[in-house]
Amino acid sequence: MEHKTNHLDSSMSLFEKKKKEPHLHYTHVIQTLNFKPRVSTMSKVDTVLKEIISSTKSTEASVKELIAFVKDSSSQHPELVRNLLAKSNSSLEGVSLLGLKNESLVSYINNIVLVVLSHLERLESDSETGSSAVERSIIQRVTLEKGVKPLEKKLSYQLDKMIRAYGRMEQDEIKAEQKLNDRGSGENDENDENDSEEDSEEDSEDDSEDDELAYRPDASSFAKLTSAKTKSKPTSSAVSTSNEKYRPPKISAMAPPTAVKSHDLDANTTSSKNRKLQSMEEYLQEQSDMPMVEASVGSTIMEHGRGGVKTQHDRKKEREIQTYEEDNFVRLPTSQTKKSFKEKQRDIRNQFAGEDWSMFNNNKDVTRQGTSRKRKATTVWDKVKKKKNT
Repeated sequence: MEHKTNHLDSSMSLFEKKKKEPHLHYTHVIQTLNFKPRVSTMSKVDTVLKEIISSTKSTEASVKELIAFVKDSSSQHPELVRNLLAKSNSSLEGVSLLGLKNESLVSYINNIVLVVLSHLERLESDSETGSSAVERSIIQRVTLEKGVKPLEKKLSYQLDKMIRAYGRMEQDEIKAEQKLNDRGSGENDENDENDSEEDSEEDSEDDSEDDELAYRPDASSFAKLTSAKTKSKPTSSAVSTSNEKYRPPKISAMAPPTAVKSHDLDANTTSSKNRKLQSMEEYLQEQSDMPMVEASVGSTIMEHGRGGVKTQHDRKKEREIQTYEEDNFVRLPTSQTKKSFKEKQRDIRNQFAGEDWSMFNNNKDVTRQGTSRKRKATTVWDKVKKKKNT
């Protein structure tokens, strides 16, 4: 502790001397404080920084040399590479159909081979099949069937025309070379010249015909247009203003087929000739061994016995109204009209002991059809039935 206090006292005395003597150098202070700077570490850092700077300068120089070499050697590249470089700088042209077809076929075959190999490996060992190969094969199959085939069908005519034009151009070049060789030789006779002229005329005629046919439009597209026009003729004839009389199409309106139930059959729907006798129907119904549907006891009594008893005709009418309401989702209003005197007399005459004795009449509606004048429908059900029958 005494040593430290002495050291601090000496340093403080030095600072006071520096205030009084400003010419005192900093090295004297360091020497008095026993500060020894680390010269070795600083020199190492300086050397490392110098090496980094030199390496960056060398890399920059090498990059510049490489760029200059590429620019200077662009003329030394082959024509294919130069075309690719020129196209890479331009805008994208899209995917070629033929290139896509070839690449997808090759990748599809490759993936199928991988799938087969995975199956063989699975037979030898219990390894799983390559799902990635299966997925890739599915993708390539879909691109071939859904993408390439429809485009090929649309572009097949143009592709064939281009191929024919290219083949014709090659043939023309070969013929031109042969003509130049024949002219240079000069050893042909006049007959040979005449024959060659005739052949050349025939060839030129054939070529002209081929040229005319080469640039003809696609006949299949015209066939599609004509079929579309023939389909749209009825609508166009209806719109077009012509002197002909309008003739409506001969289309008979038909109702959709529906399952006809036994209780839906109405006597009014059938003609009077085909109408069956009620007495015969009831006789056959009684003689048959089939079970009969009868109303329960007491269900046919109306208004607590004051309104009489429901007859078979009334029950049938109720069933018809119920089926109509259920089929059409409509609730018909109940008719509050009172029966006329004639209707009451008719019901009294035809009813006895709660049964309908009108079966002895050949026609059910004999009272209604007594006059030639058509009577208007009185109840709601009669109106609905009239509309349904018409």
